[in-house]
Amino acid sequence: MTQTEMEAVVRQVFMALQNGVPLDWTDVRVYLVIAVAAGLGSVIGAWAQAFFSKRGEIAAIKKDLDQITEIQEQIKARILGELWIDQNIWNLKRETYWKFTSVLSQLSSALWDMMSQGFLPDKATPNPGPEVILLREKIEKIRDEFVSLTAPSRIVLCSEAIQVLEIFHSHCGELNKQFAGVVATYAFFDSLKKAADTAYNEIIDAAKYDLRGHDGYPGT
Repeated sequence: MTQTEMEAVVRQVFMALQNGVPLDWTDVRVYLVIAVAAGLGSVIGAWAQAFFSKRGEIAAIKKDLDQITEIQEQIKARILGELWIDQNIWNLKRETYWKFTSVLSQLSSALWDMMSQGFLPDKATPNPGPEVILLREKIEKIRDEFVSLTAPSRIVLCSEAIQVLEIFHSHCGELNKQFAGVVATYAFFDSLKKAADTAYNEIIDAAKYDLRGHDGYPGT
């Protein structure tokens, strides 16, 4: 039976069903149409199953992609938060180093003024003039500012910088003793100035490496 004949038989059977005409079940062609319809039904069923299975796979993939996107957003938010913290810590480091170097520079200048104006030309006899009192008050004020910075420096500065500051802090303690009763000599102020200059240079070196992400001096 050709395809054209098959189509004619199928059309005839369906028209009979539509018009309510009983089918002749002895006609082999009726069973042939039923077989063709059944075959088409199985093909359609298989296609439908594959279609909905594919839709299920797509839905699962979409769900996975949504979860991946959510995880990516969480990671992005965490990274941004960590970067924000790191940036603020770095800013605090820079500000603290700047304050220390500024205080040490001011102290060095004040000590030089004391050496220049606080003693007579022989460098052994203190100058009794009123400017010495003002210089002493200035040195004490700068020293107090330095001491106030030593505590927070332990939070953000590198270990080498903290060690430098602790060493110079001991010199500040000696300055307290000198100002408390003992008459400070020219040699004492000279020694304290040299210690301030050394601390200044070492803090600068520590800051260069600490602010670049290195904890320590070259070769340590």
